[in-house]
Amino acid sequence: MFDPSIHNYYVTVPFDVDTITVDTEELLTHFVEETKDYVPVVATVSSTSHVVNNHDGTFDVTSPAGQDSTVIFMVYPSKETNYPTSVYSLTINRRTHDTIKSVDLKDLTVTAGGKNVEFTTDFTARDVNYYAYVDSNADEVVINATPEYDGTNVNVHGGNTVASLKPVTTVIVETGNDSKAKQRYSVTIIRKSTTALTDLIVNGDTVDITDGYSSTVKY
Repeated sequence: MFDPSIHNYYVTVPFDVDTITVDTEELLTHFVEETKDYVPVVATVSSTSHVVNNHDGTFDVTSPAGQDSTVIFMVYPSKETNYPTSVYSLTINRRTHDTIKSVDLKDLTVTAGGKNVEFTTDFTARDVNYYAYVDSNADEVVINATPEYDGTNVNVHGGNTVASLKPVTTVIVETGNDSKAKQRYSVTIIRKSTTALTDLIVNGDTVDITDGYSSTVKY
């Protein structure tokens, strides 16, 4: 909140925000009430930023990433005054790319035959190893990886479509960005067995062990 008695202000903005708009309405209102006269505000800026006066009391300030940019606002109490009676500064720190940009995935899915295949554990960005079971007749799966931030490079080793599945196939999904941050996920695809064990012979007796049931054999 603006306080006329405080002359230095600071703001930090994300990397994605390269331009901010500074509204000097409160500044103007204060000095108009005090002087009952015309109050122009002139903004000057350091060499690291660019300022555009919109001529409506607002200024657009464009700042580079990773640097502090200070804009000076000078208040002139009347049309006849050649010097400012009050000076205010606004220092803008725009964060660098790698301080806010992770290379985590927002979503990771596997489909087989157009149907989603569930992992054995729920996906979370900070867990990097996953397992999924597919039917024995599945010959290929498609892996879709969605990054949390635009600009993140996603590389599914061997391509998004994994064909000629082995009984156990592990696929590496690697992410990175231009700040050289990297992350690696693994997806292990396990094909279910083509045969199921339904009974077992113990001491000459046949024991039914169909899925969902258990049997006890007395010796």
